[in-house]
Amino acid sequence: MKQFKLIAMMSLLVLTCVFQTNAFADSSSLNEQRIHVVQDYLLSLQTADADKMSELFESNGTVVSTSHGSIDAVNFFNDFLPQVASAKVTLGGVYQNPAIPKQLVAHFLLNFVMKDGSSGGGAFADYFTFSEESAKLQDVQMFERVDNVSSVFANQ
Repeated sequence: MKQFKLIAMMSLLVLTCVFQTNAFADSSSLNEQRIHVVQDYLLSLQTADADKMSELFESNGTVVSTSHGSIDAVNFFNDFLPQVASAKVTLGGVYQNPAIPKQLVAHFLLNFVMKDGSSGGGAFADYFTFSEESAKLQDVQMFERVDNVSSVFANQ
């Protein structure tokens, strides 16, 4: 009887470990997907690909920028990206607080030339919020011209 209880307890322990490992793998996989979405977002900026950018957002996704306020994400990128002739993104880093896995922050340099010949750019920090249990963006808050972030790129 004692041996049966020990086997039952060990079986329960193994099942618990398997369940927790699978839950961690699912969570880890979702985190990896979200990081990939941030990378795709930055690539879409660099390639001025409004269609790809739109795919990254929920249908009701929003962008909050210091220059435009809160706006529909698809409209924002459809208005801006087709006007870009060329762009270069240099990633500083992507950060996530493990306590808030649905939010990530990326800081990067963006330099672009518009089709009308004007140019712009600087250091940016974008704050990404994903929908619950999803790799789709709910919103992106853009912090433009983040001068103190520029020092990260001094050696690049």
